[in-house]
Amino acid sequence: MESAGRHFDAATNRWYLLHKVVDENGITERTRLYDDGEITVDQIGPEKRDHFHNVDSARLDRNADEFTPAYRRPAGPRATTRPTYDANALARKLELVTEAESLAESRDVRAARERVRTLFDRWKTEARLDRQTDDELWRRLTTVNERLKQRAAEERAARERERAAAAAVKQRLVDRADRLARSTDWKATGDEFRTLMNEWRAARKCDRDTEQLLWDRFQRARTAFVDARTRHFEQIKQAQDQARAAKQELVRQARSVAESGDLKSARESMARLKERWKSSPRAAKADEDRLWNEFSAARDRLHQRGETLRRQREQEETTNRRRKEALCHRAEMLAGGGPDWRAAKEQLRALQQEWRTVGRAGRDHDDALWKRFSAAGDRLRANAAQAAEQRRREASQRLQDAIFRRRQAAAATQDRIHDLDRRLSELRGRPDPKWSNPNRWEIVAKRSAAISNAENKKADLQGRLREMWSQIADMESKLRSMN
Repeated sequence: MESAGRHFDAATNRWYLLHKVVDENGITERTRLYDDGEITVDQIGPEKRDHFHNVDSARLDRNADEFTPAYRRPAGPRATTRPTYDANALARKLELVTEAESLAESRDVRAARERVRTLFDRWKTEARLDRQTDDELWRRLTTVNERLKQRAAEERAARERERAAAAAVKQRLVDRADRLARSTDWKATGDEFRTLMNEWRAARKCDRDTEQLLWDRFQRARTAFVDARTRHFEQIKQAQDQARAAKQELVRQARSVAESGDLKSARESMARLKERWKSSPRAAKADEDRLWNEFSAARDRLHQRGETLRRQREQEETTNRRRKEALCHRAEMLAGGGPDWRAAKEQLRALQQEWRTVGRAGRDHDDALWKRFSAAGDRLRANAAQAAEQRRREASQRLQDAIFRRRQAAAATQDRIHDLDRRLSELRGRPDPKWSNPNRWEIVAKRSAAISNAENKKADLQGRLREMWSQIADMESKLRSMN
């Protein structure tokens, strides 16, 4: 019972001291910080340095008297929780030491140190050997640990140098980015920023604070350039959108002009639209090319319509020229035609009406054909006027002869009236027969009948005479109008 109590008391004292050292001195956390290079030995504190590197169960066992107060020390020999010797402990510890030594020159120092810590933890669980063997193996194990610490320090120094070099490289990149931030050579500067970004990514990292500071400066310069470039191209895009809208309107007007009926006015309008196109700002290349193709298509449409109408006009002018040549021929035939000039003039008027319905015969033929047609009409009218003048003279002569004959007939009628007046005077101047004459009433009746007959003839001749003079007056008036 006493031996078991001492064994329990010694084990309890040992683990109590181990946890006290760890809790009071923060050895576990500080050991990790020291191994990671976050603190140095000077930052641990003088009261903790002695137990910093090799605090483990074996050392606590070897130095239990140093940590254990006098009143807690056992009266007899110090008890242990592990056997003093284990036949397989040597092999296992040797295996741990051998594995640790194989890690001394490992490429991955951090992983090697983590593995060595694991080996230390396993060492603590192994049984003790004799002091000389145990100390030698322990020395070899701690030598590996020291070598790994040395390599870790060398790597930290190398990292520091690399970080300093990386900081210098990135400082140069940031200075270059600051100068490029105000550039307006958008394409070249954008390519330069991409090159700087690739160099930044290829460069090693420096310490966290410096890295963040330099990255923020680099990003500010890059963002300033990108924002300026974005504003620039937004302005360009806005101007291109306005130019696109203006040229879309020009295309719309060109399409409308291309379908205009007045080709001359349409050509003038299309020329003005082309000048406006040339003076307008350019849209985006794709929009500019598309709109120019549409504008050119409208111009080609107008030109095609012009060519089509020109060919139609030439065909129509050929047909019209032939029709007008036929009209000229017919007019010339009428001009030298027969005696019925009135009918000829009526036909000429019909030809003139038909001429008006015929369109143009072409600039080179219209004037000549019109002169030819007009000359034929003039000849016809001249010939008709000459024939009319001849007819007028003949009619005037006939009218004069008729007037002369009427005057002769009127004179003869007047002579007969005079004869009747003498006859009436004679009849009225005869004496009445005597009352004794048995034929008195017969003679009186015959004389009365003769007077009545003479008066009737006189009245008839006087009516005829008045009609003759009326006819003579009309014919003389007509003659005057003819002359």
